[in-house]
Amino acid sequence: MVSDKSAPLRAVILDMDGILVDSEPLHVLAFRRFIKGLNLTCSDEFLHSFIGFSIEENVRRINQTLLKGREIDPVEGVRQRDAIYLQLLHQNKLNPIPGIFELIEFCREQGLTLGLASSSVREQVDLILSRLSNHRLDLTSLFRSVVSGDDVPNKKPAADIYLQTLANLNYPPGQCLAIEDSWAGVQAAKSAGLRCIALQNQYASADRLEKADFIISAIEEAIPIIHRSIRNKHHDKNP
Repeated sequence: MVSDKSAPLRAVILDMDGILVDSEPLHVLAFRRFIKGLNLTCSDEFLHSFIGFSIEENVRRINQTLLKGREIDPVEGVRQRDAIYLQLLHQNKLNPIPGIFELIEFCREQGLTLGLASSSVREQVDLILSRLSNHRLDLTSLFRSVVSGDDVPNKKPAADIYLQTLANLNYPPGQCLAIEDSWAGVQAAKSAGLRCIALQNQYASADRLEKADFIISAIEEAIPIIHRSIRNKHHDKNP
């Protein structure tokens, strides 16, 4: 599906992990502890490759790569790994991605609708939104649509989460822009027909994000892109 870049922008849809909150290190640590609990070791590169994919998919990869012949039940693997992650969420301070609150406030000032599209399960999404909320922004009520991995049959990189978000917002894909930080997230957004900004980080090199319409190195770089999109201009690959 190809988005209409000439359409005026009406909505900005944010990924959660790595865009709204700096939770990717906790995801990596949870997988590290989960794998250690199976009496296994793995490289940092292998752990970093999990970013953006569902927990189920990553447990399947652990089975295929590290546990051939003695695979763990995927449902039990997800349960164990998520229990570790939830414990880490409660034990550690959750930090918003630098500049994300300013970006959100800019979008609100411009009258844009905001959505959240995450592959994480609803319990994790609700906990993170609650803990990140402050006197400036109540994230639990800020987004018109919040879609979690529990709400769709297939998680990212499938398009389901974005298609459900579009249905909830009642906007065509050409009037929406996604902000993602992983290959899987970019793939999901583009498959649903959205324009997409990709935030480059230590887990995703630029070549892994090349399907995005824009690649940025800091979240505040999204503001001029969004401003130009509101004014209905065509864009190049990068700002």
